[in-house]
Amino acid sequence: MNRRAAATLLFVAGVAAAGAAPTIAHAIRGDRGDRCDLDGARIDLSARVRIADAISGSHEFCCVHCAERWMESSGRVPGEILVTDETSGNEVDARVAWFVWMRAPGESGIRAFADEQEARRHAAAFGSTVLTADERPFREKD
Repeated sequence: MNRRAAATLLFVAGVAAAGAAPTIAHAIRGDRGDRCDLDGARIDLSARVRIADAISGSHEFCCVHCAERWMESSGRVPGEILVTDETSGNEVDARVAWFVWMRAPGESGIRAFADEQEARRHAAAFGSTVLTADERPFREKD
């Protein structure tokens, strides 16, 4: 084999190895569950947000904040925004959900609830706030 053929073969092998690297890395790490479509963080199912849009299907996020950032950066109008009810673990339409801004250590961020009384009970128990009107996530901005 001449020098040029060897160099070409080495180049092709390098490109193939680079292309396979993500698959190999995933296999080594193992399945670590669902990941946020914005920042790649592991999704805690109790805080998951799912957005469906007509262009690219369904997107999953680790929290309300990531979902809102994705919406702002993508410029897409979602067909559906589903948040996870903190109490039951079921998906709830964000338009009818109740949101609580958590302030307790280890509980920071916004949590969603299907039921107003559950949201208020949770907020009272953790010294947190039920978000209303302009404070609510996913509302249409003026």
